[in-house]
Amino acid sequence: MREIKFRGKSLDNGMMVYGNLSVQHDGTWVDCGNVNEAKWIPVDPETVGQYIGFNDRDDRKIYQGDIIAVDCDCDPGDYATCRHDPTLNIVIWDQEEASFAFRGITFRADDMHADYTDAWDVVGNIYDNPELLTPNEGADKHDAV
Repeated sequence: MREIKFRGKSLDNGMMVYGNLSVQHDGTWVDCGNVNEAKWIPVDPETVGQYIGFNDRDDRKIYQGDIIAVDCDCDPGDYATCRHDPTLNIVIWDQEEASFAFRGITFRADDMHADYTDAWDVVGNIYDNPELLTPNEGADKHDAV
């Protein structure tokens, strides 16, 4: 069965909390309790993201809104020793495709494939690490956030 989890920034202390999501007339909440006791924390609805079902190379869960460094996929046989830096990508929900996708910060990266998760590193998220959203020199500014 697919694991469905959410996260959001606590309105109480600004820390990310993880668990089940509830959106009510009086706010947005994440239950970060356990099977014996619920612990509903109010969260900023703008920071809510869903677990996408993939983990990075260090087994960290990847959520919508995460910033992912993706290793270059050059064929070393063609380029001898690849010197490309990893590209930075934001995990987004693509409504048109009805799936999670990458949106490139430093370079365009539209595809997300489970076969390549060993080339992914969670380096931050758009809420806690906005400094990572600045395009690198030479990047296509149209692809930046």
